[in-house]
Amino acid sequence: MDINKATIQKCKEYNPQAQKLVYDSLLPYLNNICKRYLSDVQSRNDVLQEAFIKIFTKIQQFDYLRGEFKSWTARIVINACLQHSNKSISRKETELTTIEYQIPINPDIIDRLSNEEILLILRKMPNTYYQVFNLFIIDGFSHEEIAEMLNIKSSLSRKRLGRARDWIARRTELRSMIS
Repeated sequence: MDINKATIQKCKEYNPQAQKLVYDSLLPYLNNICKRYLSDVQSRNDVLQEAFIKIFTKIQQFDYLRGEFKSWTARIVINACLQHSNKSISRKETELTTIEYQIPINPDIIDRLSNEEILLILRKMPNTYYQVFNLFIIDGFSHEEIAEMLNIKSSLSRKRLGRARDWIARRTELRSMIS
C-alpha cells in the first residue's frame, strides 16, 4: 500500500490511525531490510521498534523534495541496524573461528538457491565486508555515503567491497573445484 502525503501529514499531527497505517504498510518492507543486516530475530525486532520510534519522532524532518518516504524510512532502519551491529561487535571480547566443511555443490544449484539461502551464505562473510557489500550492492549507496554511515574513509569502503567480492569468488572457486 502506498503511503500518501495526507497520511504522512496526519502522522506529523500525531494521528494514531495514520501512524498505525504507516506502521502496517512499512513493517514487511523494513523487516526485509533488517533481515539482510541482522540474523537474530530478537535483534531485528528491537531494531525495528527503535526505528519506528525514530521514524515517528523525526517525521517532521521528512521533506518530499529530498526523496521518497519509503527510502527515508529505509535509511533510518539501515542506520539502526548498523548501529546495533557496531554495538554488538564492540561488546565481543573474543571471536571463535570455526572450520566449515563444504558439501560438494554443482554450480547450477546456485541458480536454484532462494534469497534466504543466498543470504545465509553471505552472512558467513566477515561482518565488515558484509556491511559494505550490502550497502553498496544491495541498497545502492555510494562509497562516500557508506563511509559516512560507517564512520570510515571512502577508500576503506572500496577496499572492503573488493575484499567482499574476493571472498565470494573464493567460495565459488572452492565449490567448483570440489564438484
